[in-house]
Amino acid sequence: MKFSFTTLAILCFQLGTTLAVISPWPSSPDIVSDCYAWLRGISGDDCISLATRGHVKVYEIVKWNPRYIDRPI
Repeated sequence: MKFSFTTLAILCFQLGTTLAVISPWPSSPDIVSDCYAWLRGISGDDCISLATRGHVKVYEIVKWNPRYIDRPI
């Protein structure tokens, strides 16, 4: 079966819409609406290692995840 570029674009759009609802990433009412990237933590991670792997500042990790911080930095 051959698909044209238009057909593939429509299929991708429809799949993207469906897959957006079924996401492997966290979903929570307190997540900011403009969040566009996630970093999965691994055993032993802390704010510094997450910031390093995610190419962001430590204070951003703290700002974006206040409920997971057990003491102020």
